[in-house]
Amino acid sequence: MITELRQQSTWLNFTFEPHMAKFTGFDNTCDLSAVLGMLANASVFHTRIQTNAKDVRSQVRNEWGHCNFDHWTEPEFNNSFQLMETLVRSLGLPKADQDKELADLRDWETKGLTLCMGCPVDKDLMNLVSVEVTKLTQDVEAIAKSSADEAKKISEALQDTTEEINKFDQRITDIESRMEAERKEQLEKNPSFVR
Repeated sequence: MITELRQQSTWLNFTFEPHMAKFTGFDNTCDLSAVLGMLANASVFHTRIQTNAKDVRSQVRNEWGHCNFDHWTEPEFNNSFQLMETLVRSLGLPKADQDKELADLRDWETKGLTLCMGCPVDKDLMNLVSVEVTKLTQDVEAIAKSSADEAKKISEALQDTTEEINKFDQRITDIESRMEAERKEQLEKNPSFVR
């Protein structure tokens, strides 16, 4: 199977766009579309895996990669995580690996719902999102050489996202400041007050 997969991954290097095909292994050099394409199209994988990978690619990755925010309702968001969970379960990973991947997926689902559906978020999550947006901005700069119009649209969306992150960060800072002021006020009024 590994030999077949290597042969198919060589084939994929020729059939994917150049920026997707320059991977050296299943690590951060491997584009998500390339992985999903390999799972969906390499005959060494069971048809269940191929079908699940196609579903994740078309209904999750492509929808998010070419994001229309009106599309991403809470039910659609939840359905996307269900599709990803189904794919992970279909891969036949060792139980410990599967459990870890599913736990990571649930963590992202929880944090994503909190972020996307307008609830308050913590600073660690906002820092993580900020780092990811920075990485995306760097990727857009690389894409800009090949597709100026698309890069401009993406860049504008990332700028909007960065502005939203800054607003969230300011809201969190304001809330923390108000809470600290209230705590101090309570302590002044009642020295035995402990929160």
